[in-house]
Amino acid sequence: AIQRGDYPQFIHSAESDCFFIESDNPEKILDEIADLMAHRLPKKYGIHPQTDCQILSPMNTGPLGVHAFNAKLQALLNSHSPIALTAPDGTCYRQYDKVIQLRNNYDAGVLNGDIGIIDAYCNDQKTLAIRFDERTIEYKHSDCLDIRLAYAVSIHKYQGSECPYVMIPIHRSHNHMLNRNLLYTALTRGKTMVILIGQPSALTTAICNVSAMHRDTGLDYFLNSINPKQ
Repeated sequence: AIQRGDYPQFIHSAESDCFFIESDNPEKILDEIADLMAHRLPKKYGIHPQTDCQILSPMNTGPLGVHAFNAKLQALLNSHSPIALTAPDGTCYRQYDKVIQLRNNYDAGVLNGDIGIIDAYCNDQKTLAIRFDERTIEYKHSDCLDIRLAYAVSIHKYQGSECPYVMIPIHRSHNHMLNRNLLYTALTRGKTMVILIGQPSALTTAICNVSAMHRDTGLDYFLNSINPKQ
């Protein structure tokens, strides 16, 4: 329906795998999504909030941005774990925090968008051991600028990845980022269930905005200048 530009018909039943919960207040949306990830979904489906759930936000900043969700979820899920290291940017990482790699590091074999868990740390040497699937990578203090908490990540950063349970805030505060491509990308990251929480008007804006699907480039000009049409 979204690909056609139609507003989806959400069926709220026990068999559904896609829900839309209406809410206008950013603080309530933040709390609702945090509660779903930390308590309600794990309790109902017996899943692990770190490995089976992912929050995807259109933006990094703002009341419903990635940073706000990460602060909230770290406090809810992992405040009991010891602080492993304080990064140069001031971020406090705790043992068992979920993190994402922000750039390609071919020497270490870890790529932009890879998600891992902090397994261990060494205070004396100021290093972290982060597990990415079956690999464990050592991060020095300065390397921690290449990671970020990943209880929530941006939709752009999560392209190409999947998670069983995905939660997406959608609100007018994301207005300049709301478009059909981004919404479709977010929805298709969920393997088992997707829950959108926010405003119907913001969802409509995203569905109707196709500006990102049309790009003006100089490719045709450059190709023709190299191989002029006969």
